[in-house]
Amino acid sequence: MPIVSIADAQIHYERAGTGRPLVLVREGGTGAPPEVPYAAADVTSGHTLITPYLSPTTESLAEDQLIAVIEDMGEGRVELLGIAKGSPVAESVASRRPDLVSRLILMTA
Repeated sequence: MPIVSIADAQIHYERAGTGRPLVLVREGGTGAPPEVPYAAADVTSGHTLITPYLSPTTESLAEDQLIAVIEDMGEGRVELLGIAKGSPVAESVASRRPDLVSRLILMTA
């Protein structure tokens, strides 16, 4: 599992599948529970699904951690999938760093 360091945190992220990179941003910054890929099957098909395990104390820190993960991946622009309370973080990252985001998908629970 790749790891990126930012400030005092070490952020792990997982990669699964093949295709265009799709970064999953969930409530609380945790990775995907088993049901999320199935619920978003149409969106995740044909992608490498990236699930970062963020450890934010603020929304701004979550954004910084997510940006660090995307930069660490070294794949250029990614698609962001924000689910529930992860949506504002994904939306903010897309706004702050449009050079890193090719598409933004927001899903509510």
